[in-house]
Amino acid sequence: MAEATKRLDLERRCTLDARKNLHDALEEHLRSRGAWQISIAGEPVMRFETLRDSALPDELRALGYLVVPVGSTMRIVPAGHVELLTTTSSGGIEAFIEGSTKAPQRVHHAGIHQTNVYELTLPPGAKPK
Repeated sequence: MAEATKRLDLERRCTLDARKNLHDALEEHLRSRGAWQISIAGEPVMRFETLRDSALPDELRALGYLVVPVGSTMRIVPAGHVELLTTTSSGGIEAFIEGSTKAPQRVHHAGIHQTNVYELTLPPGAKPK
């Protein structure tokens, strides 16, 4: 009986270690794509946030993950809003108009932005691509 308990404990630890390793790799990928991981390492379901216009959830679905929206929240971000501006002939700044011959300048604004919250899991028995 004690041997079976030890074996079961070892299997659980191996499963937890595998989930933590996968979690760490996913967290790194999320950060590189501008998302925020908000769950604890090793949990079977990973929660993360993205800005509203992020393509990341669809990219993760294409890789075989189950990605389910679970709500939205607000987050202070250093550069979550991008605005295209251009300089006028008098040196002022105005909004860039599509089709204009003036060169646009990207301006990143910090502030409070709405984010979408998702839960990510692998289907049972599946391996990520």
